[in-house]
Amino acid sequence: MNDNKSELILMDRTMSNYPLVSVGTGLALETMFMPEAGYFDPTRTIEHKLKKHEYRNVYINIYTILRNIVSAISSTEDKHSFLDNNKSASAIVSTFLEEYTEIERLLLANDFLPILYIVDYSKNKVITNTDRNIQNAVNDTLSSKQNIFINKAVKFIKKEYYSSFMESLKVNVLKCETKINKEYLNIVINKLKTGDNKLPLVGNSKNLIISHFAIDLLNLKYLSNLTLLETHTGRLVNYKNFNKKYPELTNMDFTTVVPFVEKMYYVFGDSNLIKPVAAKYRKVLYNIFIKEGVNSTTKGVAVDSIIKKHIKDLDPEFWDLYKNLTTSY
Repeated sequence: MNDNKSELILMDRTMSNYPLVSVGTGLALETMFMPEAGYFDPTRTIEHKLKKHEYRNVYINIYTILRNIVSAISSTEDKHSFLDNNKSASAIVSTFLEEYTEIERLLLANDFLPILYIVDYSKNKVITNTDRNIQNAVNDTLSSKQNIFINKAVKFIKKEYYSSFMESLKVNVLKCETKINKEYLNIVINKLKTGDNKLPLVGNSKNLIISHFAIDLLNLKYLSNLTLLETHTGRLVNYKNFNKKYPELTNMDFTTVVPFVEKMYYVFGDSNLIKPVAAKYRKVLYNIFIKEGVNSTTKGVAVDSIIKKHIKDLDPEFWDLYKNLTTSY
């Protein structure tokens, strides 16, 4: 398959009603403002449409935009052919540059501040135990064909283009934050350039985040009033509901009992990056939390104190893993 075939496959992907924007990302944007061509699916119910100036900062995960470009390739055969071809890299990079430039233009035109970020998820590793039943580490899905392809594209974009995106961000920030300390702004830009998992706060506004990685939501600690805007569904997820990202267990409602705090995230995991510990350990914690009245808003310090209070109820191997967890947020 040649470069032209790769380009044709991307040109034939399912598009939203925003020019140049793939369908998954476009459905998220529809929650923010309507396309000039009308909604992609007029029968779809948008649960909560944003009011003008309700949010300003929009933190956008580059991996999510690239994933949505690939997932918009409707033919499974075409998708495999595209991902297997080493020459497809240049095609997806040029497609990303076109798409993100349009996303940036649309957001700025509607009084949002787009902040493109890149995180090196390979650094987000948790201490593991030799017992595979309670191992907690980066999930194998990151090694899938699609993610390997996207990782390579991200590295190239970061090397060749990310600095220019950061210069544009600096200009855009100065337009809407006339009183911002320029030295602080340089710190923000440099922090984004390093790929730090802790996202810097820009100004003092409410913040949206577009990402399919639950670990990014731990930035709630740094970004005030953080709300997740899901692609494909366009749903807005309040911080109190971030724990819906935990994989479910039968007859256990984690969403009302287990808070989304860092150590609990490393224990209960998610569907694409962090493997949860064995079900038997999560069940024990769940029952402890029920007994102690823990809920989705309980702070991390309180959760830690409750777990220590119940050391005798915990498996020694789980306790050994838990006490050695290192936090990075």
